Amino acid sequence: MKKIIKFFSLCFVVGAIAILTNCRPHPYPTDSPWIPFFVISPNSKMVVYVKGASLYSSPITSSTRVAIAPQFYYSINPFSYNIAITPDSAKVVYADLGSNIYSSPITNSLSITIDTGVDNFIMTPDGTKVVYTKGSFLYSSPITASVPVLIDTGVSNFLITPNGSAVVFTDSSSNLYSSPITTSVTSQPLLIDKGVNTFRITPDSGKVVYTNNFSTLYSSPITASVPVLIDTGVSNFLITPNSSAVVYTNNSSTLYSSPITVSVPVQIDTGVTSFIITPNSSAVVYTNSSSNLYSSPITVSVPVQIDTGVNSFTVTPDSTRILYTKGCVSYTSYPYRYSCSLYSSPITASVPVELDTDVTNFIVSPDSSKVIYIKNYSYLYGSPITTSAPWLLATEARNFAITPDSSWVVFTTMFGSLYSVPITGGTLISIDSENSTDDFLLTPDSKMIVYKKSRRNSFTGFFAGYTFGLYSSPITASVPVTIDPGDEWRTQ
Repeated sequence: MKKIIKFFSLCFVVGAIAILTNCRPHPYPTDSPWIPFFVISPNSKMVVYVKGASLYSSPITSSTRVAIAPQFYYSINPFSYNIAITPDSAKVVYADLGSNIYSSPITNSLSITIDTGVDNFIMTPDGTKVVYTKGSFLYSSPITASVPVLIDTGVSNFLITPNGSAVVFTDSSSNLYSSPITTSVTSQPLLIDKGVNTFRITPDSGKVVYTNNFSTLYSSPITASVPVLIDTGVSNFLITPNSSAVVYTNNSSTLYSSPITVSVPVQIDTGVTSFIITPNSSAVVYTNSSSNLYSSPITVSVPVQIDTGVNSFTVTPDSTRILYTKGCVSYTSYPYRYSCSLYSSPITASVPVELDTDVTNFIVSPDSSKVIYIKNYSYLYGSPITTSAPWLLATEARNFAITPDSSWVVFTTMFGSLYSVPITGGTLISIDSENSTDDFLLTPDSKMIVYKKSRRNSFTGFFAGYTFGLYSSPITASVPVTIDPGDEWRTQ
């Protein structure tokens, strides 16, 4: 049955593209055909998605959808969805537009109301509990039952430790507290410090690192108030992935590092504008005010100048190399683009390798062996990280992604056709050639792709009809499965 959405002002349709001018759906469009959001379960077997006013789930390989929340309602803002799937892929936790928070088995609609009037929630990493605010009141509850526990009042911001054991938060007076998430109603949160501005939790869940209102940098155990003053006049800071050190800049753009447990600042360099820490916590990579790129060990100041005139940079997942762009040019005639030369260098030495020119964007493979990039506006290429030996993957590409196992590249064309290709090159597989595939996700096991597309069904006079559906296919073969065929949207 055709679904009709009425708009308050005129909606223009040109070809297959709807140009909306001050057109907003009714805030509760129960008959809307849009699928604005979808997410894949960690076990790669299920997809949870929003369609119109409802929240659905379905196996990725079949069309047997279940309405988890028939009256979920969606928000106009596509970034506002608060939906989480537990790590075991068994349950979904979500908040509806009425600010009620629920949990449900991912395979049926037996939802449990955890609480009402919720502003924001975070699920613990193990998927057993939620921590949430109602106004300025901070609560926790198991996701399997409505057992709210009041942690504190007057809360303004909160974070959960990576191990899910504690919550760290500030109140309206900028006091920093911690509390076990399983605390009882009579427990008192631990006051760590006062006048706190920014705070972050170490990856090992042992400490909180924070700046106060006077830009002084501290660390403290989460379970005890033992602040350690690391330095003063701090403007920005990052914690190493191994939780052993903090790297920071001061108000004079000088880059330092220090152990987290004691104040032993090491000045690495001056005039620093941006910096990142390698995934293995061994080095810091940074640019200065002259756009020169450097690296240095974190524990000692031994800067290595990698290159000059650098525009952007990233580090490979294995922490061995830096990929960066320089010599960027903005083209003011068609095809319009902002493109750069792409380089690679070891982190520990300045041995730049120009991988290619006229590159608009790039992605490093998860195994750190290859880089995939778009060249000359639309050509999709691959190259080894360590040497310039590019191979052409496709002559037209727009959005692209690499599978988690680094074996395939999936991409869309300018007009929405969806393809996959082995990362080393080969025969293109046309997953779906019907316009317009506009969004896709890859399963964590690298076997499937889930995508949505819109297609024009009819065009009568000034008005057009479109269907918005959700589909899946193996990445290595074109075997589309209709998860949800969608409903027709018609302008009028």
